[in-house]
Amino acid sequence: TFTASAASISDLNTDVDFLNLVLTGAGDLAVTEADGVSVGTVTIANGSFNLTAGGDIDVTGGITSQTDSDSNDITLDATGSITTMSATLDAGQLGDVDLTATTGLNLVITADVVTVGTSGDVVLDGEINTVAVTMAGDGDITLTDSDDLTLDYIVSAYVGDLSVETVGALTLDRTTGSGNAVELQGTVDLTVSGVADLTLNDSLTSVGGTVTLASAGGVVLNGSSAITTDNTVEITAGADGITMADGTLIDAGSGTITMTAG
Repeated sequence: TFTASAASISDLNTDVDFLNLVLTGAGDLAVTEADGVSVGTVTIANGSFNLTAGGDIDVTGGITSQTDSDSNDITLDATGSITTMSATLDAGQLGDVDLTATTGLNLVITADVVTVGTSGDVVLDGEINTVAVTMAGDGDITLTDSDDLTLDYIVSAYVGDLSVETVGALTLDRTTGSGNAVELQGTVDLTVSGVADLTLNDSLTSVGGTVTLASAGGVVLNGSSAITTDNTVEITAGADGITMADGTLIDAGSGTITMTAG
């Protein structure tokens, strides 16, 4: 076990099983761990935190950036998986979280933008403004958000399904790079449980998977959006109905399209 509390720590090289860190002064902290590590509590007063591990990262107590700033990001890079139990990665509403793992993620997160690169299943829960996921191998993606969420991109050339559920508005709007907002091999299930809208500003493609869009509010397909698969497409909206702008495309191939509103 390694425990440290200091006003200033910049770079640490460790080979420990358990890690606790408190940085009370302003400044960034980078840790390089030789193997896998369990992270108890990491508190950064005003700076970014970067942890690279040669094995799994298991966060048991939480990683917190105490000053809400766009530059105070949390970065975790594991040669293995990254998981939390009841703990949270908390970068505030302005800080970002960058995650790289070789065998999947299961995390609770508060952040502005979350960027993921991994193989294996991805499970993210919390309050995130924007998420971007690139899969490097087979795995399902499950996203649950307590407020509004924007999908910048969810891209996988491998086997896996996507399930997204938000309480607030859910928007597909790719602003990074080029291509569709969602490109998958499996099923796509996007759900807004509250009365906010589900909006497609960019396209969604699946190679043969079913596509389900549902909102207790409305579903909006703007002119630059398209839904493409070779399977069933089902769209269900509440009182705000379904809005399709000129130029919107829904192509189910040999499958069926069902649209229900009201």
